[in-house]
Amino acid sequence: MNPYWIAIALALSAQAVAHLRYLHRKMANDALMRQFVIDVATNHLPHLYHGQNKIAAHLGIEIDEPPLIQFAQINGAGKK
Repeated sequence: MNPYWIAIALALSAQAVAHLRYLHRKMANDALMRQFVIDVATNHLPHLYHGQNKIAAHLGIEIDEPPLIQFAQINGAGKK
C-alpha cells in the first residue's frame, strides 16, 4: 500500500476525532448553560422580585406584579 494513502487516512481520522471532541464539548457546554439559566430563573428571580417589591414599598412606589416564568419546550426536550 502506498504510504501516501496511509498518511491521508491518519490525518482524516485525527481530524474526525478532533471534530467529535469539539462537538461533545460544545453540547455539554450548551447543556450547562441551559441548566444555569433555568436555575437562575426559578431560584433567584423570585428573590430578586421580592427584594424589588420591598424597596418599592419602602419608597412608596407602586409596581406591577412580576411576570410569570415559563419555559418553552421545543421538540419535547425536557419532558420526563
